[in-house]
Amino acid sequence: MEAANSKQILCSSIFFDHEEAQVHLRNELGHEWDVIFLNLKNEPVGEVLPDDHPLKKCEVLIVDHFQAPLFVPYLDQSQISWIHCTTAGVNLLMENQLFKEFLTSAEQRPLITRTSYAKSMAIYCLAHVCSMQHGVAHYQELQKQHLWKKDVKTRPLSTKTVGFLGVGDVGREVAGVFKQLGMTCVGFSLSTTNMEPFDAIYPGDLNSVLEQSEFLINSLPSTPQTINMLSNGRLEPAAAKSPVFINIGRGSIINEESIVEALDSGWISHAVLDVAPKEPLDPDSKLWDHPKVTITPHIAGGSVLTEIHPFITEAFVTNIRLAEAGKEMKRVVSYEKGY
Repeated sequence: MEAANSKQILCSSIFFDHEEAQVHLRNELGHEWDVIFLNLKNEPVGEVLPDDHPLKKCEVLIVDHFQAPLFVPYLDQSQISWIHCTTAGVNLLMENQLFKEFLTSAEQRPLITRTSYAKSMAIYCLAHVCSMQHGVAHYQELQKQHLWKKDVKTRPLSTKTVGFLGVGDVGREVAGVFKQLGMTCVGFSLSTTNMEPFDAIYPGDLNSVLEQSEFLINSLPSTPQTINMLSNGRLEPAAAKSPVFINIGRGSIINEESIVEALDSGWISHAVLDVAPKEPLDPDSKLWDHPKVTITPHIAGGSVLTEIHPFITEAFVTNIRLAEAGKEMKRVVSYEKGY
C-alpha cells in the first residue's frame, strides 16, 4: 500500500485517550502526518455521516477492534482504506456481521494490520514457567506455615520441552526466549512450516505437540478453526507429561468445563489463564477457586493503558515507514484466514 495521499489519520482508541500517548504518536510520525484523535464512542452519529466527519476525510484509521460496531456501519461512506487494529486479535472486527456484508459489496477491501505484544507476552510466559519450575506458589504456602523445607524436585529447564499452539510472531518471540534457556521448542500450526526458531513444527498434527510438551503455550487467534479446538477431551493426549497450560491467545480455544476436566483428569497439571471464553470471567466460574488454576485479567500484553500505547505506535509507525519505502508491511491480516 502506498502512503495515504491525505496524510490524515483518525485515531479512535482507549489507549490514546491520554495526552502522553497522543504526543508520542505524533512525535514518532513526524509533521507530514496529521492525526485526529476522536473516540468514536463519544461521538454518536446518525445513519449518514456529516461531510466534516473525520471518517470522510481520513484514509487511515487506528482503532480498537471492539469498536467495530461504531465505525463499520459507516465504512461505505468513508475514505478509509487502511485499518490498523490496536490489538493483536482482530476477531471482533472480522466476525462483525455488518463488516462481512460490507465486504461483499465493497469495490476494494481495506487493508487491515494489527499490533504485536509479543515481547511483553514472552516475559509473561517466562515469569510463569520460572515460577512453576521453582515451586514459588508451594513455597509461599510453606512461608505461611513458617516452614523452611526444600521439597520441590524438578529437572533443569534445559531438559524440558515447550509446546506452542501457534507459531506466528508471538509464538516465535516466546520460543526464542526459551531457546536461550536451552529448552526444546515444538510447534503446532494450522498451515505454517517456517521452522525458525523451533526444533520441530507439526502442521495440523496437534497430538504430536501435546504428547511431547511439559509446558504448553497457546497463542492462536480466535477463528472458526480454533474455537473449542481443545475442548471435549482433546487435551487427553497431553496426559503423558501433564504439561502446565498457559493461554495467552484467546479463551475460545477451550471451554471452562474442558479446562476443569483436563486438570481433574491429570491431562494438564496447571492452567495459567490470561484469557477466558467470556471476559470478564463470571464471578461464579469454577476456575476462580480451582487449586490448579492461575488467573490474570488479560494483561500478558501489558497491564495498564499507559504501558500499551508504545507497542501500538511502534507497530503502526513501522508499517507507515515500510509503506513509504514501497516495502511489504508487517502483520497484515489475511481475509482468508481471519487473522
